[in-house]
Amino acid sequence: YGEWSQAGVMLTISGEDLWRCEVPESEWPADTETRKAITRDFDGKWGDRRQEIVFIGQHMREGVEERLRNALDACLLNDDKFQKLAELFEDGFENWIEMSHEGHDHINGYGHGDHKH
Repeated sequence: YGEWSQAGVMLTISGEDLWRCEVPESEWPADTETRKAITRDFDGKWGDRRQEIVFIGQHMREGVEERLRNALDACLLNDDKFQKLAELFEDGFENWIEMSHEGHDHINGYGHGDHKH
């Protein structure tokens, strides 16, 4: 999964890890409470795959939240359109690009081969 985290002008975009539903349960933490916390986010076929969005601001409870919610709800796909999209991808989600470091020299920690700093 990826993460887009933004507050004001501060922005972080990163590739994180696999969704838990993609990891064999044998590789999950053994702790029962941790497993319960993991599965609490599961929802049907999609497991723990989801989008989350948080807005923080002034006057949110004075109509701003409702207007934002309505605008975002208007962007949602209906079941027919979603099914057509899901047919394009095995699990309904586009795959992350696998990054390869083949051919790069990372031994010296700089990745510049024989170049001297």
